Amino acid sequence: MAKHLTDGAWAEEMAAVYLKNETEYQILEKNWRHSHSEIDIVCSFKTKLILVEVKYRKSDYFGDPEDSVSTLKQRKMQEAAEEYIKLNPKFSEVIFDIISISGPQQNATLMHFRDAFFPS
Repeated sequence: MAKHLTDGAWAEEMAAVYLKNETEYQILEKNWRHSHSEIDIVCSFKTKLILVEVKYRKSDYFGDPEDSVSTLKQRKMQEAAEEYIKLNPKFSEVIFDIISISGPQQNATLMHFRDAFFPS
């Protein structure tokens, strides 16, 4: 497997462990796909659907990981959210979070941005 894919899988697992241990979120799915969109981690909290985008960078040379969630990515996440709610209509609200992980794996820093964006 390519290094960037193993790095991404590592970051998503680190994020999942964090969500499980440090939040009240319940993880429902990982790497959920709809059409050309993928949601890294799908969670719930009460009647809220939380879609989590995980971004990892080894250094800040190109900026902070959370800054790389483009408008296009936000739009694709919203489209995926709409489909997920059609399949799971029990959710009354959708929240988009970002988990940003930066630094070398042995001492990476994780930041959780709740309600990180509101796609239009």
